[in-house]
Amino acid sequence: MLYMIKDILNKRTTILLIISFIMLIANALLAPVILILSKKLIDYIAIPPAKKEMVVCIIIGYIIFQLLNEMLENIKNYIDSDIRYDMENIVNCKINTKIKKLQLKYFEMPQMYDVIERISTTVVQGIINSFDTIMGVLEPLLLLISYSITLFFIKWYFPVILLIMNIPYLVFLKKRNSLNYEQYKKLSREKRYANYWKNAILDKEFIKDIRVCEAYTYISNKWKKLILKIYNKEKKLILKIGKINTVIQIIRSFSLGICLIVTAVMVLKKEILIGSFVLVYEAVNSLNTNFTIVANQYGSIHELGMFLKDWELFNSFDEENPGNLGEIEFSDIRFKNVFYRYPNSKDYALKDINVEIKYGEKIGIVGKNGSGKSTFINLLLGLYYPEQGEITVDGHDIKNVLKAYRQKLMCMFQDFLKLPMKLEENLYVGRKRKIDDTTEYLQKRLGLKMNDILGNLDDKGRELSGGEWQSVALVRALLYKKELNIFDEPTSNLDSTTESKYLQFIKDKTENDTVIIVTHKLSLLQLCDRILVFKEGKIIQDGNYEEISKTSSEFKELLESQSSFFRSQM
Repeated sequence: MLYMIKDILNKRTTILLIISFIMLIANALLAPVILILSKKLIDYIAIPPAKKEMVVCIIIGYIIFQLLNEMLENIKNYIDSDIRYDMENIVNCKINTKIKKLQLKYFEMPQMYDVIERISTTVVQGIINSFDTIMGVLEPLLLLISYSITLFFIKWYFPVILLIMNIPYLVFLKKRNSLNYEQYKKLSREKRYANYWKNAILDKEFIKDIRVCEAYTYISNKWKKLILKIYNKEKKLILKIGKINTVIQIIRSFSLGICLIVTAVMVLKKEILIGSFVLVYEAVNSLNTNFTIVANQYGSIHELGMFLKDWELFNSFDEENPGNLGEIEFSDIRFKNVFYRYPNSKDYALKDINVEIKYGEKIGIVGKNGSGKSTFINLLLGLYYPEQGEITVDGHDIKNVLKAYRQKLMCMFQDFLKLPMKLEENLYVGRKRKIDDTTEYLQKRLGLKMNDILGNLDDKGRELSGGEWQSVALVRALLYKKELNIFDEPTSNLDSTTESKYLQFIKDKTENDTVIIVTHKLSLLQLCDRILVFKEGKIIQDGNYEEISKTSSEFKELLESQSSFFRSQM
């Protein structure tokens, strides 16, 4: 907890915390003063003849202290809102920075999403609340002490009885928090699934399929069953906690009754005045209330301590190493006996890959679905690291030159970025704007200007078809082409005329650069002077189009399947 506090406090926040702490102490000291003034006022009125001047002075003092208390509380709340804002930004930035650096393999693990679910919904808010807790526990603690002293002078055993009777409440809170955390941990995946099914109904990517396939009832029922299952488990815990809490509250009420009965008897015997009874009543209630606050704050810190285990686990995940070389020439990339399998998988996605990619080559990658093409690309990009073997760039291990290497490459993925913003923002994504023949062609084809908004998030936006979105992504890739340019099914949604135009753009703009194209479409292979054929995680053929078409049965099957399809359409 302490190392986290150190991490997320800056100079401004520290000063604000000190000011808030000073106001907190002032409020804690004012509370018993106000209570004593109210006792004095009742005593003076109850015993005639009361001096008017004294009564007026007490009332004025009571009002002044009450106003001062309210003013300090309002100022403190304003300062605390600033503190929360600062800390929330700092904590969220730390989480986002960590996620940005995480090795991609973790995102193949369901456990990773469970941890992120817990820290994003509980730990972030918990960390912020813990500062409120640390500050908030001081005021009721001071009030607890001051009210205990006040009661001590009425009857010394009053605060002792109240404190002893409240000990079971502390034990209960610790047990309750442990039960809550264990259940939350068990239910985190079921809650994530429930959110998925709930959001699927509203996701515009799925809405057409859901409507046409009449899948709404199925998805809705999946969500309802999960919600009911979660609710039933939570209800059992609530009932269990409620029973224990009822017993404890009876014990606490009993202690309150003892103090009031003793005080009432003393008033009847005229040992004390009626003002003392009011003071005891207010002090006992306030003491119980503030003990509850202190106990709950302690419980919050204890509960946060359990959730911080997830934070520690999250921070223990390996990050990408940017490497120690600031610059590389990039002349070749080599895979040497590379094996890779995904987390939680027994089978290798890639097996014994040995291949060299030289600068300036145009390489096509083909193979059936699940043959290892996408995994190969992810390793080539440095998103995954080999389980066995090594990948080198200019003779350097890819891990040691990752940042410099990434500056030399560009990749257009199948699942590309679609921003519901201006066309300009989609193309440049914050980078320097430049206009060329690809952007002019795109605007003409789409019938849009750079300031026009894409998507339907904005009521002025225009939704694009799959092919139109792919055109935007392809132009974005061509605008920022690098020494190594990777295209993963870049024209899968384009018509033949548009595809032909973009193939010419790719050819012209990457003439002197390295190009790798993952595709099922033979039309794209005309750009390639070398083809790698993947099958069951291995490269089974490596050669030019003519060689592969004669010797590779896998490639022949691909050729024949596409040729027969087009013949059947004629």
